[in-house]
Amino acid sequence: MKKVYIVAGGTGGHINAALSLGDSFSKEFEVIYYSGTRPLDYKLFKGQNVVHLNGAGMLGKSALYILKSISLNTILLFKLLLIFLFKRPSFIVGTGGYICGPTLLSAWMLGIKVYILEQNAVAGFTNRILSKIASKVFVNFKETIGLTGKKVIVTGNPIRSEIQFYENTINGKINILIFGGSLGAKQFDPLVRSLIDENKYSIKHQVGNTNKDILEGNDYERFTYIDNMSEAYKWANIIICRSGASTVSELEVVKKPALIIPFKFATHDHQTLNAKSYKDKKLAYTYIFNKDVTQEELIDKAKEVIFDIIENRKFESNKEYTSIDSVNLIKKEILGDS
Repeated sequence: MKKVYIVAGGTGGHINAALSLGDSFSKEFEVIYYSGTRPLDYKLFKGQNVVHLNGAGMLGKSALYILKSISLNTILLFKLLLIFLFKRPSFIVGTGGYICGPTLLSAWMLGIKVYILEQNAVAGFTNRILSKIASKVFVNFKETIGLTGKKVIVTGNPIRSEIQFYENTINGKINILIFGGSLGAKQFDPLVRSLIDENKYSIKHQVGNTNKDILEGNDYERFTYIDNMSEAYKWANIIICRSGASTVSELEVVKKPALIIPFKFATHDHQTLNAKSYKDKKLAYTYIFNKDVTQEELIDKAKEVIFDIIENRKFESNKEYTSIDSVNLIKKEILGDS
């Protein structure tokens, strides 16, 4: 059976997009994943046919770190050239993360077709470089800053197949789902603590691996990582979240009231642009905070918005809107190009 390599690492958004594509391609190809060595790379690819590579990112690092990274990635590049020379794939797809750099570059050097997915409204550093060698570039947003040309194709963002729309059913307390992406967000903790103290809501809170702060209270559940996001979305009446590409793509399907707090240090402030693009579609009530919001402003305004949603019953959604079938569109574009 012919082989396909799919490369991703670092965040749940990158990895889940890779898994969605891999599941689709597995009907015709042997799918092999290439990833890095960060915690989610091991957790989310567990049980898959995966190779973990020791690469390194370079953006925003010190000069000494960059020199070490160049050395490490150069060694990795030559290692991959040998692997791909003897285990040549039909094509290779990168869905995000610095591990895509040396992996896709080595494949291209051997004449293997490479494809990339840019999930955010602003193209990342690695994808801007890889777009020069990619046969096609798949983007989530129509206006993706940093990527232009005929080979740029708007496909939307592949999400987990189990994510779907559920009616917003309220039984007793209002259910609030809070998560800062796959890595968590300590910025949310004071707000969560304040909501717990009010004892008005049932709260599920994804905190990530690095958040060691202990929050406790009635009707409060804390998770390092929510494995079954479909059930969490079904349970939720209101969502408080970041605006990574994967999150806003899932919100398009879920269509529930959302309070979005863009990550302040996201490159080129792409999370604010992601959130605005989502809000413009008017799929459900959406409030976007300024990325520089203070803790006091966040707590006060979030409580005000939550009260407004409940008091004025702002739970309706645009059920008619159907998001793009990104997985099959990307698959069609790749197979038609092979």
